Amino acid sequence: MLLAAIRDKGDCPCPRCFQHKSRFNRLGLKADTLARINNMRVYLRDKIIVARDAIYKLGAPIKGVATERLLKDFSLVPTLVSEFLYRNFD
Repeated sequence: MLLAAIRDKGDCPCPRCFQHKSRFNRLGLKADTLARINNMRVYLRDKIIVARDAIYKLGAPIKGVATERLLKDFSLVPTLVSEFLYRNFD
């Protein structure tokens, strides 16, 4: 299931820290470590829900412009584990 939630060829390949591809030359430096700590992944549930609504309610294609605009910057995919879980933990 974890592999299904990782987007191939996104702008931020690491689903944990959102390091952009343009910063790969800084890997392993102190600044890189600090950036990873400061930019730790936060779950972007609202973006995913908006993308899913566009797909299921408006008929937008999964790889269409609307969903790409919402999800590509953070390498997200339109997948939720369970709405029940999120209602219990919010």
